[in-house]
Amino acid sequence: MKRIETLVSLTIFIFVLSFAIYGYSEEITLNAEIQSKYLGRGELPTDGPVFQPSINFENKGFTINVWGSMDLDDVNANKNEFNELDLTLEYAWSYEEFDLSAGLILYSFPNTVAENTGEVYLGITGNYKLSPSITLFYDYEEGNGLYASFDIGHNSPHLRISDNATCEVCFNAGIGWADSNMTNFLFGVDDSALSDFHAALKVPIALSESWTIEPSVSVSTLLDSSVKDAADNNGNASMGINVSYIF
Repeated sequence: MKRIETLVSLTIFIFVLSFAIYGYSEEITLNAEIQSKYLGRGELPTDGPVFQPSINFENKGFTINVWGSMDLDDVNANKNEFNELDLTLEYAWSYEEFDLSAGLILYSFPNTVAENTGEVYLGITGNYKLSPSITLFYDYEEGNGLYASFDIGHNSPHLRISDNATCEVCFNAGIGWADSNMTNFLFGVDDSALSDFHAALKVPIALSESWTIEPSVSVSTLLDSSVKDAADNNGNASMGINVSYIF
């Protein structure tokens, strides 16, 4: 616990120092999202509606993100309370035909018995058809394991729906793989495995340069038979809507 608190303090200091050096944020985005369920890596942390607000600060390739998840019903016995708060620092850059990102995520779980943890990650996306990507996450604290997500996606051309509004259709799908430490941490299974399939369809509707409304549908299902037997859920779907404002 002390190590996590030290990392949080150090990371916040780095955030403040970085932005003091590079100036104020070039862009700040506020998001307010409601989902019918909370899905993640094949898990089902909340089998009920959740409110998931976030704020993004971006400047010169750096992004700071603060994200939370609040239960909106009593399925986890903490209605209207946050059960997850995440702090992320990311740096993104491009090299030839690839977009790369590297970052640190600090996870905290208020109002639950779960222990705080942290991950470092590296993502690579090819600027080719279907934008193939791989993102590696290493949990250095509680999980001590590796999770990899292999994804593809496609965004339609922007469609004008009024003088001021446009929309597009965004689809992505992928497969998650976890090593034995991570599958043990997530599901109590002691083998590496292709853990989950996940996909999402989103329709961001830009009402102006600042306001966007984005309805979405997400699905997730477990793949490995041992993981399926150990988990409390198999396949799940969630519907949601996100409202964002860019300063």
